[in-house]
Amino acid sequence: MFRFFWGKSAILRIFILKLGVIKNEKMKVKHKDYPSFFKTTDRYSLEGQQTYLKWIKVELIILVIAGVISLFPFDNEDYGQILAVLSVIAFAAGIGITFHIKNSKFEDDWYIGRALAESIKSLTWKYMTKGEPFIEDLSIEDADKKFIVVLKDMLDENRTFLKVTYQEDDGINITAKMRELRQSSFQDRKNAYINDRVKDQQNWYRSKSTFNKAKASQLFWFIISLQAGALIYSLYLIVNPSFFNAVPLATTLAAVFLSWLQVKQHQELSQSYAVAANDINLILSQEPYIDSEEKLEIFIADSENAFSREHTLWIARRDVLTYKTQ
Repeated sequence: MFRFFWGKSAILRIFILKLGVIKNEKMKVKHKDYPSFFKTTDRYSLEGQQTYLKWIKVELIILVIAGVISLFPFDNEDYGQILAVLSVIAFAAGIGITFHIKNSKFEDDWYIGRALAESIKSLTWKYMTKGEPFIEDLSIEDADKKFIVVLKDMLDENRTFLKVTYQEDDGINITAKMRELRQSSFQDRKNAYINDRVKDQQNWYRSKSTFNKAKASQLFWFIISLQAGALIYSLYLIVNPSFFNAVPLATTLAAVFLSWLQVKQHQELSQSYAVAANDINLILSQEPYIDSEEKLEIFIADSENAFSREHTLWIARRDVLTYKTQ
């Protein structure tokens, strides 16, 4: 008899757990559930980033090509003039690309698009969880109206920077999932915010911190290896000065990868993201005490302020980098 009830009880527990998983999965907020303008600005930022980094890579590759050309003697009667022409073409192309990058302002597309996308994402979560200014007392109709007004103000403030002034997706800025979550229970909204917003953001910061730390280390040791190789090669040239001199190419490669390291800011981002992940961990320590709408509203405000602060610092660092490279 005991085994019978124990078995039934175990089956019941498993059934309840499965129901909980199904419910959590149903309430989970995914990329497709965000406003159309979020998806548009998110893609706009990503395209700006990819284009900017692509042209930086092309510029650095041209510098390497120019370094390779410089290895050969220009006074050679057979190919000296050809080398000189190739060198002129390489440097002219490099100058042209530098002006193209500066005038096209791809980095602005990247930064401003990212800032706008993150602002819309933050606004969306405040709407879905009844955070300020979309407080619990607002009806669904009033919350919808306020969301559209605030979203429009955001877009109007940044319209001069955006080439995409229309929605390229489904055109829905208040999705069914957004309304469903807003109208759900306190516990569902709390769980969704903690899992799909706060913990998701924390995991993103942690993974990016680890990734950037590894990349910074790889590039650092590669640059050191190039410099060490140039040093050893220079010492050898003291003994055999007539030997082929590849030192200029090694120093050019070292300078190119050092420039790439500065553009990517792996070390700075690794540290910054680690700090952000730790800050979020402190915020999550409040989770057990969130037992009312008022406390949830304060928790959301603290969390969104932390995300906003980190993103503002990121934008500031990128602005400083852009200033230094111009």
